Amino acid sequence: MPGKKVCIVGSGNWGSSIAKIIGHNVKASNRFDPIVSMWVYEEMIDGRKLTEVINTEHENVKYLPGHKLPKNVIAVPDITEAAKGAKILVFVVPHQFIGKLCDQMKPHIPEGAIGISLIKGVDEGPDGLKLISDIIREKLEIDVSVLMGANIANEVADEKFCETTIGAKNDANGHIFKELLQTPNFRITVVRESDTVELCGALKNIVAVGAGFCDGLNCGDNTKAAVIRLGLMEMIAFAKLFCKGPVSSPTFLESCGVADLITTCYGGRNRKVAEAFVTTSKSIAELEAEMLNGQKLQGPQTSAEVYKILQKRNMVNKFPLFAAVYQICFEGKAHADFTCKANRPPCPRLPRSQDIKGYPGKRRQGEGGGTGFTSFRGHKELPRVPMGELGLAAFTSARLSSSSPRPILGAFIGTRPSQPSFVFAGALVRGKEKQEGTGGEGVAVKAAVVVAVAPVLQSGGEEEENLAGSLAVALHINMG
Repeated sequence: MPGKKVCIVGSGNWGSSIAKIIGHNVKASNRFDPIVSMWVYEEMIDGRKLTEVINTEHENVKYLPGHKLPKNVIAVPDITEAAKGAKILVFVVPHQFIGKLCDQMKPHIPEGAIGISLIKGVDEGPDGLKLISDIIREKLEIDVSVLMGANIANEVADEKFCETTIGAKNDANGHIFKELLQTPNFRITVVRESDTVELCGALKNIVAVGAGFCDGLNCGDNTKAAVIRLGLMEMIAFAKLFCKGPVSSPTFLESCGVADLITTCYGGRNRKVAEAFVTTSKSIAELEAEMLNGQKLQGPQTSAEVYKILQKRNMVNKFPLFAAVYQICFEGKAHADFTCKANRPPCPRLPRSQDIKGYPGKRRQGEGGGTGFTSFRGHKELPRVPMGELGLAAFTSARLSSSSPRPILGAFIGTRPSQPSFVFAGALVRGKEKQEGTGGEGVAVKAAVVVAVAPVLQSGGEEEENLAGSLAVALHINMG
């Protein structure tokens, strides 16, 4: 029986990085056709068609220069030709183009085809939120999974270790995509909360724009930490309000949640362009052309879609970070208005381990400690979330780039602050950086380490004894 044809819909920085993985993996499995078609939006590069360059030099010289693609990845400029007969579709294009592309593909998709969306964005539907996977599912009438995680495209192409999350409502399809995409350095977890996974991938880009504003305004790491914490709280609250399926705290602990948020706020292009937006007089469109070779930035566009949804529900004031990002990007609100001040009531107590595992604790009047978290002007209390999620928000606010791991994980777990494994986790990260000379570049690796350590330290017992060995293997560090 012949293998299933794989079509990659998109060929930008992220799409080309994924094509590199898929091209190698299909050759190692009888499940897939060894030839992969990749739809490429045709452009001229130094007088040559981009598809011609890719198919002769096996390199996407515009969007992923310096990385050779497998020779079995074939660039195709016609979307109908690329998709014809494909049983497995991998979508990785800017979300604003997906509807039109699906309409063109529809007559050529065979029965039994399945898809996976790597697209980070949302749309506005007649009843409020519409996920990109919903658009694909409705237009092509196929089952659609999603993949989101702490995956900076160039680091994935460089084969640096990272994790990612597949959200699949159909378990069998989720594991087909895991076989297609997983490598020793690109580790995949499959979960069922597909909608939550997808929404994390979209909303974190809005928060990253806010983090970039902070950097451009020289607000400092403490303010940036507050932005990330508040951003996570708004992500959780938004998911609980608008997701059709279940929304649980453990999903936010996967790579699609905390890890992706950290990575994007410290190392992603949304943060980078937002910083330049503050420090220059250039528009977002001008910066996209200058800094991204014309690729589209997802954070501002997603903020516009989210803002419209919140307006319809009269809930803009409950999501001040999301609103501020939109207003600065599209309504001319002054950059300097994106500031924080310590005027919030005392924060709730840090969670005990049972809170993290789902104990629905509630804050009582006067309960808490410290001087209070900083907050945006006009920030109002969000819809209540379980204490485990507030602990998750506290954890994310730690300064991952410069703080020691003890306060990072201590803030999250709220117990056993002298745990030596905290220090060990930090030593692993810093040892890895020193070994590779990467400095602060391996943000995805840092995020993976912290997220991996946290559940182990919650549970204690025998798992903790194996922490050193398991993390050393994950990071390829010789502990001898």
